[in-house]
Amino acid sequence: YTRFMEVGRVAYCAFGGDVGKLVVICDIIDQKRVLCDGPLSGVKRKAIPVKQLHLTQFVVK
Repeated sequence: YTRFMEVGRVAYCAFGGDVGKLVVICDIIDQKRVLCDGPLSGVKRKAIPVKQLHLTQFVVK
């Protein structure tokens, strides 16, 4: 594997209320939820289930 769940990873919301938007993982809450923020895509900081996200190759440092 090359794409790991980590702080700073850019992810794509595959389904749910924010479908089609890009977010950045700010913190890992537990195995099933992460705290995400997407100021440019209009997503406010909130907990999102990992199942709703597709990880991209990009990492913000």
